[in-house]
Amino acid sequence: MQLFGLFCVTAYCLASVVVGVRLVRLARRTREIPELMIGSAFLSGGAVGYPASVAVVRMLPGSPAAAQPMAWAAAVGLGAAAACMLVAWWKIYHPARRWAPWAVSLWSALLAAVCVIQMIRPLSEMAIGVSPWEALRVVAQGGAYAAIAWSGFRYHAVLRRRLRLGLADPVVANRIWLWNIAASAVTLQYGYIWAAPYLDSLFHAVSATPAFVGTLGVLMAVCIMHAFYPPQGYLRWIKRRAGVEAG
Repeated sequence: MQLFGLFCVTAYCLASVVVGVRLVRLARRTREIPELMIGSAFLSGGAVGYPASVAVVRMLPGSPAAAQPMAWAAAVGLGAAAACMLVAWWKIYHPARRWAPWAVSLWSALLAAVCVIQMIRPLSEMAIGVSPWEALRVVAQGGAYAAIAWSGFRYHAVLRRRLRLGLADPVVANRIWLWNIAASAVTLQYGYIWAAPYLDSLFHAVSATPAFVGTLGVLMAVCIMHAFYPPQGYLRWIKRRAGVEAG
């Protein structure tokens, strides 16, 4: 299980770097904020924050001093990733809503507060589920992904109705669907990390955390890659499935 977990974490981190770099480069060409925010979230969360949080758990028993910088990196990386996703949520689904930037600002302030708490709390509380602040972190950070998934599923439902009337692009609808899966996967990651201590009496939930979270991370990266960089064969399949003649 530990070897599989290490493989999943490594694959997740590598995929996050690839996806993040490609999306940031895409944003430089398109000048679009969503691509920049999603790419930055992959780089700060998947390539920095998550591997740092895994390293803290591994290093803490034997070398608390060396684990401290990793704890700071985890707090900043995961918090920044959630904040980037909030901006993407605003720009993708609620660009014209007056309340949206205020919601993002307040939520980002909560994320910043959680980050500070994470950085100053004792390392002895870094064990999964020990600190009462862990639930606040899960709600603040994981909630950002839950919000974007919820909005995405609602928007996809609208697109599905339009598809039946021939008023929507099946490729766009599929990209939204893939994005929903990716955001839901991150929400499940946070939920599992919070629930693992309570499930440990049923099975080795805590020790399986890297494998579970890493597997979902790889799934998320694959979905994002297909959403932003779909292979031509995949596009033809989507169009055939929707009854649209591929060009």
